[in-house]
Amino acid sequence: MRNVSKDTPKGNPKHQRLIANMARIRAAVLDDLWQSDGEPPRHGQHWWELWLRPEPDAISQVQNYAERFDLHLAPKQLRFDGRHVVWVRASWQQLLALPFTAVPLAELRHPQFADTVEDLGREDQGTLAEDLAGRVTPAPDGAPSVCLLDTGVRRSHVLLEPSAAASDVHTVVGEPAGDIAGHGTLMAGLALLGPIEDLLLASTTIQLRHRLESVKFLPDGGAARHDPLNYGVVTAEAVALPEVAAPQRHRTVAG
Repeated sequence: MRNVSKDTPKGNPKHQRLIANMARIRAAVLDDLWQSDGEPPRHGQHWWELWLRPEPDAISQVQNYAERFDLHLAPKQLRFDGRHVVWVRASWQQLLALPFTAVPLAELRHPQFADTVEDLGREDQGTLAEDLAGRVTPAPDGAPSVCLLDTGVRRSHVLLEPSAAASDVHTVVGEPAGDIAGHGTLMAGLALLGPIEDLLLASTTIQLRHRLESVKFLPDGGAARHDPLNYGVVTAEAVALPEVAAPQRHRTVAG
């Protein structure tokens, strides 16, 4: 027959109070890490967005935790300089122990799934662009260039500025030389980096081997269009500008 301590007259575990306190502490800590609006769903299985401190083994620690508790971990991950983001499907109860493990959990949020980078909010897109910019090393000044004859280029873009010197941005349709329509800036990004989505979501470094030149060849909306009889003259002038500015540089002209 089991002995029942006088501290546990109803046969409850002797350390029931200690266990209850630990459960409350775990719940309080997880509550403090919750960063989304409203209360976290505490019943049933849900997807959760885990923001991790970028320690070298952060992802592997989450994978170990998911395997231990038989949780589904989404294959996609986002890696920023300041945070790594992963998604896991679990119950609130299954996450209670997470802050007390080696998993470097910094924040817990409602998931924000996106099929493409374009589906992300402007702030998240900006974060990804800044992260990529920090991993890109521009080609030196003497490197070959892609010279775009288009609507101009917005040099202030974080991914373009290091590869497009102010002296390499020209116009044959008057000021400003910068891009208002937006098409030239998009083409500049494609010419410099190619398809960008995989690069934004990666963590690798990139060494560029070419630079950008731009000639604003198409006028802004509302401005007078080129006379078709002058297309040849305007094109020749547009090609000549970067050649005069940097005659020793090898370039490919695209428009």
